[in-house]
Amino acid sequence: MRTKIAQINFSQVVGSRNTYSFKIIEFMSLSGGLNALCIWQTSLKKQRGLNEENQQKIEKLLAECAYDRKKNYGRKNRTREVQEQCHQLRDEISKAKDEIESFNTKLRNVEKQENDVQSQLNSINNRLQGAFGQRALVGKEFSDSGPSKNGSTTWQLSETKKEQFIQVKISKNKSSLKFLKESAQNVEQKTFEKLDEYEKLTKLLEERQNKLTKFKNVAEYAFLHLQDAGKREKLLSGLDELKRGNQKNDDDFANFEDSIVTINRIKVEKAKRLGEIKKAIELTLLDISSREKQIEELGESIKCKKMETDKLRKQLAMLYHERNAKAENEYNTQLATTKKNISEKKHRKLELRLKSEALETDYSARRRLLEEEKSVNECLKRTTEMLKLQLANSKDGEAKTAKETNDSEKTLIRMEKGCIAAEEKLSQIKSKNDFEEEKVLAKKDKISVLKNKLDALNAEQVDIMKIGTREVGKELWQFRNLYRKLQKEIRNYQKELELCALRRDNVVNKAAATVPTLYQVRSQAVNEIQRLQSRIEELSKELDELRRQNDFLSLPVPEHSH
Repeated sequence: MRTKIAQINFSQVVGSRNTYSFKIIEFMSLSGGLNALCIWQTSLKKQRGLNEENQQKIEKLLAECAYDRKKNYGRKNRTREVQEQCHQLRDEISKAKDEIESFNTKLRNVEKQENDVQSQLNSINNRLQGAFGQRALVGKEFSDSGPSKNGSTTWQLSETKKEQFIQVKISKNKSSLKFLKESAQNVEQKTFEKLDEYEKLTKLLEERQNKLTKFKNVAEYAFLHLQDAGKREKLLSGLDELKRGNQKNDDDFANFEDSIVTINRIKVEKAKRLGEIKKAIELTLLDISSREKQIEELGESIKCKKMETDKLRKQLAMLYHERNAKAENEYNTQLATTKKNISEKKHRKLELRLKSEALETDYSARRRLLEEEKSVNECLKRTTEMLKLQLANSKDGEAKTAKETNDSEKTLIRMEKGCIAAEEKLSQIKSKNDFEEEKVLAKKDKISVLKNKLDALNAEQVDIMKIGTREVGKELWQFRNLYRKLQKEIRNYQKELELCALRRDNVVNKAAATVPTLYQVRSQAVNEIQRLQSRIEELSKELDELRRQNDFLSLPVPEHSH
């Protein structure tokens, strides 16, 4: 039955190995897919580098990615160092086992020392009891000497304190020794259980085989060569003893079978563990497939986002060119109109300046003429006054000469006529001066009106120019805001692309890290199962041989031998 069970388990293991070979093929196909994904990743990185050479922020992101990769490389080195530390720990565990053995020897020595100390304490207690007995017998002698009594009591107290201190130390050492023994036994049991079991089984098998070979040789020699009945009886009694020993060996083999049952139980547990490993492998494969789907979806989303970014860039360029063209045309037309208005107003200004300068020259010339005429009129007034004085003087001297009177009358008439003519000229000149002053004032008013108009036109032109510049500034501000928004969207899309690429890299790295570890665990489990299966087959063969030998030894002795 055990051989059949072993065959069934072996068939199950072979079937599981076939399934594992199929899974290995699937894993190789997945690794090919991962290689294709890696190739696609490199192509994407090349395209990204070609498309994003002129953008500084994307270069910073790439530098950060390189920094993260360096970190990951350092972490990988750290994991390798940790693995090396694990190997070192295993070596240290083996060294610790040796130290435990040496510690066990030390513990034995300490136990011996404890026994010696305990024997010394017992001897001291016996001596103290003897001393106290002698003291009770001769109490009168010690009652007289007080200092010796005090000395004995102090010595007794010191000895009791020493004894208590030693006992406390011994109890502490015992507790620590028990704890260390238990820890050492647990470590030894955990580390050497299987080795001890296998060694015991092999020793039992070797001893039984040696005994059986001895029994067989002795029995054959006895039945073939010995003819003395006494010797045969001795041999038969020896065979009975050997049969009893075989019964003991049967008991040992029962224990051996129990150990085989435990091995089968361990095998079942390993099979369960392999089932769990299979489930974990299936889950990892499902995770890998889901991650591949996510990678494909991310690649499609990356392509769509690239298309969207290209469209947005084209739209932005079209809008930017259209707005710039419209703004340039409007600005050029406004500049042309403003230049024309400014040139016309400059010509008008020059004409008005020339007219005002001519009027000012006329005004200054007329003013000079008026001043000259005023000076002439003053001279004429002076002459008339002189003439009037002369007339008054001449009237006083009428009697002197008639000729002089007649001449003076003629001169007076003539002078009066001249005065009248001069007064008329003065009135005419005054009227002319008033008319010219009115003209000058009118021209001054015109000049002030024209100046006001020029100032108003200049202010209007300045306002128009300010309004135009404000509108152009608003449009430019709107264009800048649109450009910034589009740049932000492009940056967000680029960040999403970088994140998608990083996620894909992480997924690929996780898949590449998890699958080989699970494959190693599975291969280790398969190797353990194969080793156990081979060991079970060997043990089953040895059991069959031992049973055959037992059957041969349990045969009845022939009658003619007696």
